[in-house]
Amino acid sequence: MTRALLVLVMLTSTASAGPDDFVQRLLAETRARIDAAIAARPPVLVPPKKIAVKWRLTKVASIDLGAPLLTLAGGNGKLYAVTPREVVALGLQGKKLVELARVALVGERAIPAPRDILASAIVNGETLVVHVSSFATSTSVSWVDKALVATPGTAGFELCPGVTMQLTPGRNYFGDVYTSRCASLVDAEGRALRVRGDVSVANKLTVTSGAQTFEYKDAGVAIELADVDHDGTPEVIYSAAAAPGDADTLRVLSLGDDEKKPKLKKAFTAGGIAGIATVNGEVFVAVRLVGATRVDLWRIE
Repeated sequence: MTRALLVLVMLTSTASAGPDDFVQRLLAETRARIDAAIAARPPVLVPPKKIAVKWRLTKVASIDLGAPLLTLAGGNGKLYAVTPREVVALGLQGKKLVELARVALVGERAIPAPRDILASAIVNGETLVVHVSSFATSTSVSWVDKALVATPGTAGFELCPGVTMQLTPGRNYFGDVYTSRCASLVDAEGRALRVRGDVSVANKLTVTSGAQTFEYKDAGVAIELADVDHDGTPEVIYSAAAAPGDADTLRVLSLGDDEKKPKLKKAFTAGGIAGIATVNGEVFVAVRLVGATRVDLWRIE
């Protein structure tokens, strides 16, 4: 490929150029074309290597956020907790989960103000995109050195990268969907696998993977899709359809498994599941009492 590019550049170069100018242009154009050819090649996806998972929850932190947790997102090696007024970044220091930074949400307030506040948060590239329903627009959060910086975004809730929805007027859901979650994974053969889960207002979780569709009943708004054991099959991780303040249950199933035989089932008698997110292949679950500002964070091991 390199030899062909060199010949092509030599033929297209002007004969009137001086020797030094010709060599410099030849090198520059050759490098540019080689870089472009490499960039155009599809990435090589490596099949995952299965790891041992105990399928249990371990509590890793109890953190006071200063306001009730609305949702949890993961990306760029960090967890992001979203409250009605702030984004709090959390990171692992050894085996401990600690606060790294926080920043206030920005933008105009929603008029009229919602009675029940909800939020969406996803990491899209290097940016965290957050929308809390008490604000008219989203907030884009990024890192500058070791500080979080927030700038006003656009209208609409970005539930998955490139998937933006508007709330049904006067309601706390989108059409017939409460929430969506997407994941880009690699299957056991090294092929790209895109998975999406939607929780309907009827508390039914529908997960699509390619041409396959799977349904789970009694699902809450806290869901996550991740290949926990790295075997090429995604896990579906979701809370129960419990009212705020009621007991809650976490379920983990491999996609396609019998719903009655989960890999992990954990009941929480005090506090509900407010968010589930993945960071560096590890899944974290946030549990809090209704209205409480303190949140307990658990990790699947």
